[in-house]
Amino acid sequence: MKMTPISDAKNNIEILAPAGNESAVIAAVRSGADAIYLGGAAFNARRGAENFTPESLKNAVEYCHKFRVQVYFTLNISVHENEIESALEEAKMASGCGVDAFIVSDLGLAKILKQSIQGVVLHGSTQMSVSDPNALTLLKELGFTRIVVAREMSKADLEIFCKKAKELSIEVETFVHGALCMCLSGQCYMSAVIGSRSGNRGLCAGPCRLPFATKNTKNGYDLSLKDLSLLDYVEALTQMGVKSFKIEGRMKRPEYVAAVTNAFRNAVDCGEVSEDTKKLLNDVFSRSGFTDGYFLDNVDTNMFGVRTEEDAKISNSVLSQIHALYRNERATVPISAKMVLKQNEASSLTLSDGENEAQVFGAVPETALNRPADYDYLKKQISKLGATEFYLENFECRIDGSLTLPASEINNMRRTACEKLSAARANKKTKEFKADLSLTLTEYENPLNLGGFYARFDNSEQIPDDLSSVAGIILPLDADFEKASLLHQNLFAELPRAAVNSELVENLLQKAAPFIKGAFCGTLQSVGLCVKLGVKAVGGFGLNVYNSHSASVYDDYLCGITVPFETHIKNSKSIKTARPKGVIVYGNLPLMIFKNCPVKQNTGCKECGRGSFITDRKGEKFALLCRFGYTELYNCAPLYSADRAAEFDEFDFKVLYFTNEDKLKTEKIINMYQKGLNADFKYTRGLYKKGVE
Repeated sequence: MKMTPISDAKNNIEILAPAGNESAVIAAVRSGADAIYLGGAAFNARRGAENFTPESLKNAVEYCHKFRVQVYFTLNISVHENEIESALEEAKMASGCGVDAFIVSDLGLAKILKQSIQGVVLHGSTQMSVSDPNALTLLKELGFTRIVVAREMSKADLEIFCKKAKELSIEVETFVHGALCMCLSGQCYMSAVIGSRSGNRGLCAGPCRLPFATKNTKNGYDLSLKDLSLLDYVEALTQMGVKSFKIEGRMKRPEYVAAVTNAFRNAVDCGEVSEDTKKLLNDVFSRSGFTDGYFLDNVDTNMFGVRTEEDAKISNSVLSQIHALYRNERATVPISAKMVLKQNEASSLTLSDGENEAQVFGAVPETALNRPADYDYLKKQISKLGATEFYLENFECRIDGSLTLPASEINNMRRTACEKLSAARANKKTKEFKADLSLTLTEYENPLNLGGFYARFDNSEQIPDDLSSVAGIILPLDADFEKASLLHQNLFAELPRAAVNSELVENLLQKAAPFIKGAFCGTLQSVGLCVKLGVKAVGGFGLNVYNSHSASVYDDYLCGITVPFETHIKNSKSIKTARPKGVIVYGNLPLMIFKNCPVKQNTGCKECGRGSFITDRKGEKFALLCRFGYTELYNCAPLYSADRAAEFDEFDFKVLYFTNEDKLKTEKIINMYQKGLNADFKYTRGLYKKGVE
């Protein structure tokens, strides 16, 4: 299939394709990818894919670089304290293979890569939950040159984000096709809490694809979204400044990669896609169609879908048709050629791609008896570049006298020169690597005097009268802090973890500022906003601080951190930080936060009254609470540890995370933790004893 050369692609947009194995790499490159992303065995968000060994990675990088295709290596999971050295070894291996950039979510690992690899290129993973421009300045300071934005962003929000990113010279990468998670990226703990397989660790078991039903449910799969497709919005994305169009699918087969990559290649190069191509895209994989609901801010029931037997049957029927898309290599590299024929001297051919050059010598040309070689004849022969990565852009020749050279000799010289130029292109220089795991903890004061029990409430009606054993109160940002200040002197605002209107959040925080000591921040944009406004901040569980290096990054911006509740308590204790360190010791843990509430779609907000549940296939009920246009799903049983207080003595502060409890229940729980009592209700010990894989 003849394709438009990448150099002519509209506005230099990058088509970024997924590769779970070597076959997918070939499919992506031959179908028109400008770049691919892939991972090793242990530290990427698709650990269930086949992934790459050192040998297969080296082969993949050499192959991609021959065709002028970039390779991005994923190290996009949260890294345990005892895994840092192993993660750095994998990074060293990938750097030695010549990868072009690293996609990272753990700020500690990003810091180490920056210290260890000269000129390293860092891309911020979608696992960072970045959906607001307030995160950009911080990420720029930390060395990131590109950010993969959250999939839930609307067109309007993405336009604002791209504008700010351009001001800071940060590239924007966005998903344009593939599976959608129900939960905001980087904020899902359902797979971890329910099955000890963490999505933040690359082992999501996909529980949202199982049956979950709300009242008046329509299909029984109220947490399963259709796949995203923004094929019709290539022009809009281009105009707003998106640099990279990312395709999800490292767990998918090569035919899928080829079909989607080809579709977006055509859309970018030609400005349109045929109906046949769109149908093929739907046939190769869908969950009964696609959705653009988030992009158009049209969030409704049409976004939900499941993979049916009929969908799978259709997919199998089109696989052979797709093979034609990537049967042959794709010419992507323009070259210049120079042929020299001189009497009594070996003929020569020089090929150049602008950076690399290959010269070969052939037979001595003979005096022409009939038709001598000329410019047109030689150019025609050299243009026969066949199944190589090259296409001839410029040609010149020098012929002294009436000379000729057999076509077989010219063809042999051309083949040899192409092989030499390909080899030169594949052997891309690697960056200097010098392992640097140094960790310096600067001494800081404790300006917020963090220590003791902190009670987080969903609303002020839950706050009990007796707060003598509570060191501080945490309330959502939209609470009445002036009124709450009459109940306790140490108030903290909890900033939303979702992509809420930035101006609204900033106004609410400024309104709360006179009455609060600080804010709890679960995302990078929340941290960035507090830095911008000069509000003292504490890191929430949503920052996923798994190791000392990550904690040390936040030490410069925060007055303390809350460790994640999905890690083993030994790992959390091993995290060294110069700031106070806290832990959640009670609560119906937040498993998901999502934009498309199934209760709103099936029943309506009026009937819900912020008291709805969603029920799984085993009959367990999970509470749903909404705020700022987003809904949080909470675990069916609360974490409880009052009778094991000694296990948390090493932490400076402990958080009681109240959600849908009434005032009597919160008062009871606070009393139980004060006295270290055993629970008289159904509870869970969480993941502090077993952790996640």
